[in-house]
Formats: sequence, C-alpha cells, structure tokens
Amino acid sequence: SVSLLPWWVQKISWMIPSTYVFEGIRYQLVNGGVHISYMIHATLLNGLYLVVSYVALRATIAWAKRSGAYAKMNG
Repeated sequence: SVSLLPWWVQKISWMIPSTYVFEGIRYQLVNGGVHISYMIHATLLNGLYLVVSYVALRATIAWAKRSGAYAKMNG
C-alpha cells in the first residue's frame, strides 16, 4: 500500500499511473468492488503524459532541424 511509504515517496508514487491501477486492484481484492476513480486517474495521467511526450518530441525534432543536428544524424 502507498500509505506504508515515506511521505515524499507517496507524493512521487501518486504521479505514476500504475500506482492507481495497483491500488484499484488492491481495493477490489479487499472490498470486492471496483473503485472506478483509480482507473479514471490512471487513464487521465496516461493521457496527460502522452500529450506532454508528444509535444516534447515535436519540440526536440524542431530544434534538431533548426540547429542542423538532424542533418548530421542522417549522414
């Protein structure tokens, strides 16, 4: 359980989507029901990280093209 971790590790772990998935599974095993908010949080975080990664990739490619680093990589 995340609550067993030190407070600063808890803060980091709640930024990782799999934490919500595992907590949801743990909730289901203990209580017999589905805690849908865990799955919603995991999905939203995954979507956010996907968008941020895409924007960072596009920005890096644009920088590489502007600086000439892209041409150097292609031989």
